Order: sequence, then C-alpha cells, then structure tokens
Amino acid sequence: MGQSPVSQTVRFDTAEAAPKSLSLGPWALTKDGMVGVLQPKRNYNKLTETTQRQFQLVSVGKTTAAPLATSRGILPQDGPRQLLGLDINEDYVVWMEAPGNNILETTWRLFSKDLKTGKVRLLARAEDFGGSTDKPFEGVTGASAPVMVGDSVVWSSPIVEGGSASATPAIGLLKVKLSGGKPQRIGSNVGRSFAGPHGLISERQTAKKEPGGLTLMKTTGVVSGDLDGKSTAVLEIDPTLDAFVVAAQGTTLMLSVKGSLVIVDTQSKQAFTVPVPAKTKLGQGPAICGQLVTWSVDDRAKQRPQYFFDLKKATLSGFTFPGKTKNVGEAYCNQDVFAATVREPGDPDSRRRVQAFEWESGQPVTRLGRGGA
Repeated sequence: MGQSPVSQTVRFDTAEAAPKSLSLGPWALTKDGMVGVLQPKRNYNKLTETTQRQFQLVSVGKTTAAPLATSRGILPQDGPRQLLGLDINEDYVVWMEAPGNNILETTWRLFSKDLKTGKVRLLARAEDFGGSTDKPFEGVTGASAPVMVGDSVVWSSPIVEGGSASATPAIGLLKVKLSGGKPQRIGSNVGRSFAGPHGLISERQTAKKEPGGLTLMKTTGVVSGDLDGKSTAVLEIDPTLDAFVVAAQGTTLMLSVKGSLVIVDTQSKQAFTVPVPAKTKLGQGPAICGQLVTWSVDDRAKQRPQYFFDLKKATLSGFTFPGKTKNVGEAYCNQDVFAATVREPGDPDSRRRVQAFEWESGQPVTRLGRGGA
C-alpha cells in the first residue's frame, strides 16, 4: 500500500464550536473552511423556543453561531424537526427538514438563507407534489439532501401521480430557484443527484417487484442531464447487482456493488474495482477529490481507516486518524484540506465532531463542492 496523501497535521477541529448541549449536524466544506449546523441532541419529543436550542449555522474558528430560522417559527404546526442535509456556497445555504421521529418521512420542508441579507425562504414542501403522508411509501425512501446547481436547488422526493394519496408513488427529480418561485418537477424515477459537467448526474431508478409482493426501487442506470429535464444515459446497471452511486464528480462515478467499490470514468469508459479489505465492510465517507477517490471501512479492530485510490496511478493508500479518534461519517475535500467526521471511543454519536487535515505536498487535488442530493 502506498504512502498516505494526507498529513497527520490537524488543520482544524470543531470540538470547541459545538457545546455539549448541541450536536454537529449536516455540514459542508467550503473554500474557506468547514460550515455546519448545530442542533439539539436527538431530542425529538421537544424543541424549546430559545435560540440556543434551534438549528444554528456555525463556521470553523467561530464559537458563536448564527441561528437558522426553522419551520418551528415558519410552520409551527409541524412540530419538532430534524435536518436531512444541507448545501452551501458563497451566497446561500439550503437545507431540508423533516419530522423528528422518522428519517424516512415524506413530509419535508426545503429552506434557503441568503448569507448576505439573512433572508430565509421556504422554497418548497412535500404538499407541493402531493407527497405529504403519515407513513413512508412502500419501497420508497424519503426525500434526498438538496444540492445547488447554478441559480437553482435540486433534490429528489417521493411524489404522488395525480395528487391522489392512494396513487402509486414515484421518485421525482425536483428543482426550485434559490430566489423563490414555483417548484418544478424536471424528471421521474430518479434517485440521488450530484453536480455534473452539464448540470446533473443522477441515478435512474425502476420499480421492481420482489418475492412476497413488495415493490422496491432499484438503480438501473446513471444519467447526465440539465435542469430542463433533458438527460442522456451514461451507464447501464443490472438491477440484480443492488448497486447505487455513493459519490460523483465531473465524469467520475463511485458505486457500491455487492460490498465492493467500482469507480467508473464515463468519458474514457474505464472502470476500476477496488476490493474492500478482508474482514471489513464498506463504511461511510465516500468522496471524489480530483484524481483521488476516498472512502472508509469498518474493520473488526474498529480502526476505521480512510482509503485513497489514485485514478491516474491506480494505486491504493490508507490514512489512520491520529490518537484514538475514529472515522464515523462523512468525508469532504477541497484544494487545501481533507476533512472527516470523527469521535472518541465510547462517545455517543451526538459527540461527533469534524477534523480537517492538510494534504501532503504535491497532491493535485481540485476543489470539490458538496455535490450530493
């Protein structure tokens, strides 16, 4: 195994930014550093009125946080909420909220905040597409995290054809302008979406009847499309493989296929199969960092190393986090830093934090946006 592309030097740690009463929620790595959301620690039955207990936007290096206006104030009848995901750029932060008692709920709200003016908008809600229900649709998961593409926000969600609650649900690809306006449906049967070279890279999903009569959505391909709904197939996938896209950047796709990782360049048509080490299982933290593809695994020793595969050199290297910290979640990168969610052994998930590290000199890593919906 080759030398790690990541230095052991910790560039920043969010431990001081998150007080013990709050946990670090969804986050993104901007060109200026990490930005995330603080939220109450898994207290789904109660959400107090105080600013300190609401979702708060926090930047690395700052111990103060700017409150995010949530549906607690805009739609008080909704009750306690949780964040499903966020995206951020130099001008806006967008985030998705859902009921706090079930992450697969299809009753969601999409918000944006103008970082210059502080104005918060309710951009879209599940009811706009007939998708609000007390229970998840059969075989269909809830709404995906939003991703900003140009002047719009794109996400996927279960929708009801014809607006009837008894109708068969479909997965709709949805968009709305950051400045507000009427949300639009631009595609159907689409799973996760990522920012692509021409707009979007999206999973194509097809309903498949399983033994016992259960209908599940299976990934049967990957398409490249624009925000007007035009798309071109770039990859066909056998639905029996139970494959799904875990990361995408430019023309590079990273898929999970029966416990292994498959990396595909849709332009050159090259594909690499990355074997997951023995006695481990594919973990979290997939990301594409320029020519480096990275992910983590969970081994019996609970070391949870981060692996890096160099697409140009076809070499594999690993990185073990310093001290006793273990990788437990997301990984992101830009031209300057690599960052991942970590926690100490024995700590609950609510005590997780983010550590960022510098790349070793000479690593040709391009800036990567959040890119996941």
